[in-house]
Amino acid sequence: MSLGYFSFSLPMSVYMAFVLKAGFPYGSPLMVCHHVMVFVAEATFLLTGYPAFYMAASGWLFELTNIFFIPHVLMQQLRMSGTLATVNGVGLILIYTACRSLACTALVFLSLADLAAFDPPAGAYSWLSALVGLCCFYGLTIISWFWYVTSVVPALHGGLQRALGDTYYMPCVQLVPARLRQLLWSKCTPTGRAQEREARRKFRALQELRNEIAADAAEEQPRACVT
Repeated sequence: MSLGYFSFSLPMSVYMAFVLKAGFPYGSPLMVCHHVMVFVAEATFLLTGYPAFYMAASGWLFELTNIFFIPHVLMQQLRMSGTLATVNGVGLILIYTACRSLACTALVFLSLADLAAFDPPAGAYSWLSALVGLCCFYGLTIISWFWYVTSVVPALHGGLQRALGDTYYMPCVQLVPARLRQLLWSKCTPTGRAQEREARRKFRALQELRNEIAADAAEEQPRACVT
């Protein structure tokens, strides 16, 4: 059933990403990559049966998030708000964190240990099937973490700000070392990333200005000696 869904969803995502340029969560190049990996992994599993446990477990965990994600997208399109949207959003964050981020990451480490001890009965054919399926699973887990950092966490932050105020997180933040706080702010928040890009731009401009001043001074020095 999941493969049938992605057989329909993949061309639609390609159209929305590259023709309509709808962007996440409706259609983006990264979402197309996600759908391609799911299609390849599920097709490999159905054709070969490898790697059975990880394909079944990860497929179940990934699909659980759609219980909340699809209604979330529909509510965004309809511009719905209120209690129902809030409850669905909380459910999406909890299920995404538990299934895609934590459980799938645990499966990644478990699969690496099993892969090292894998002794297929059919030789290289089974090895290839297992590697294709697991590589797709690893890629999907990485994409899930990327979406978690860039979409889920900012959405949670915005909701808590609206409910508890702008400084709701300060008591917890004070427990984190200053350097780690700065790193997380610059890498994991849109404002922090924008500030870091602006700081790099200003630093490059300052370096260029210093180089120009040094070049001008180098040109003026021979003239002063001649005079």
